[in-house]
Amino acid sequence: MTERKGTLSVGAVSIFLIFTVLLLVTFSLLALAVARTDEKQSERASQTTAAYYAADTAAWEKLDAAVKALESDPGGAGAALEAEGIGLERAGDAAVLSFETPVSDVLTLYSRVRLTFGGNAVVGVAIESWRCAPAQN
Repeated sequence: MTERKGTLSVGAVSIFLIFTVLLLVTFSLLALAVARTDEKQSERASQTTAAYYAADTAAWEKLDAAVKALESDPGGAGAALEAEGIGLERAGDAAVLSFETPVSDVLTLYSRVRLTFGGNAVVGVAIESWRCAPAQN
């Protein structure tokens, strides 16, 4: 009796199986590399976001202290504000404060706020600019 051979020999099936396993291993290694890269990018974005919000809080505290200084001593607060790195421009019953708050080594929060006075009290606050940009060294 003659033996029948299938259309695929055992050698072809083995080669196909080895090729399939190699392909799956390659794709799994690529997926692992992409996942690690995504994790690093997410961590970096998380740290930058946390640093921005910390700088934002510090900027609001700096603005609050400047407003209190201007309300308590409208005429003499300019020199004290300049010493703290806050620029002051007066125009009639308004004043514009400009200051920088570092976010990180490479980013800075630049703030410019217009204050409107009614007597010695601040009656209006308008943010002209509150932006995060690369630090200018």
